[in-house]
Amino acid sequence: MPDIPTECSGLAELFPEHVHLVCMRVTDTPPPVLNTEQPLIEKAVAKRRREFSIGRCCARQALGKLGFTNTPILHNQNGAPMWPEGIVGSITHSSTYAAAAVAEDSRLRGLGIDMETVSRVSTRITDKVLTCLLYTSDAADECCGV
Repeated sequence: MPDIPTECSGLAELFPEHVHLVCMRVTDTPPPVLNTEQPLIEKAVAKRRREFSIGRCCARQALGKLGFTNTPILHNQNGAPMWPEGIVGSITHSSTYAAAAVAEDSRLRGLGIDMETVSRVSTRITDKVLTCLLYTSDAADECCGV
């Protein structure tokens, strides 16, 4: 599988070492979902199946960094991923990228990530949700006091 795309490197820097992140382009070719996950998307349109598959691929790769192999990631009645016992994690996707982050629950109580297209984020909230790492270089200099 591909390394984290260069465009996602800032995302990886947001997390401490014990959080394992995998990010892929939605255009990357994922392996098929596991048989036990197939019913979750059998009625979905092609776009949703692709996003689901890429997200689950990222999640399995991230779980692999914690020693889990070919672990199915089902979801609860609310649609949230059900992680293996002892694991917290999050899966997200945009129209361009998908990512998953996981950690041991002994290190974190919870973990959440979300991707949005920047043009869709209101400038009223950017200071509340973006860090200096995600700003353009000029804005980062101002934000980080450089």
